[in-house]
Amino acid sequence: MNKRPILRLKEPRRSRTDAVTVTRSAPSPTAAPESPPASPERHSEPVPTVADAQAWLMTFPVFARDLPLEIGIHKKLALPDFRPANVSRRTLSIAMTRWVKRKAYLRGIAYGTHRHDLAGNPVDTISPEHRADAVKRLGKGASS
Repeated sequence: MNKRPILRLKEPRRSRTDAVTVTRSAPSPTAAPESPPASPERHSEPVPTVADAQAWLMTFPVFARDLPLEIGIHKKLALPDFRPANVSRRTLSIAMTRWVKRKAYLRGIAYGTHRHDLAGNPVDTISPEHRADAVKRLGKGASS
């Protein structure tokens, strides 16, 4: 019978700063369990997530009602004094990109008449070029 060799995982390499002598022995029953070494915290505040940004966006009527957005609205939303501390510019940008690629939003552009400000008030009409692009994007999604 042909036996397969036993595969053993390699120990992770240690950097020079982590170099210590490692001895393998059974832990003594009276020894306290080892706690991981204390690592300095990199962030004192919570790391912003896209979900935080999306939740914040939904507090505005224009997002809650799925209306086409005013051109340049992302610049207003990205102002440091305007957005909450738990929403970074990066996560806001990702959330906005995801929002405008949604089918519901594209349908609003394709079949709606006006773009809206944050309060949901109409501010200007949707251009024929933007309407045609939305119809084209909706068509691509249906054929995939």
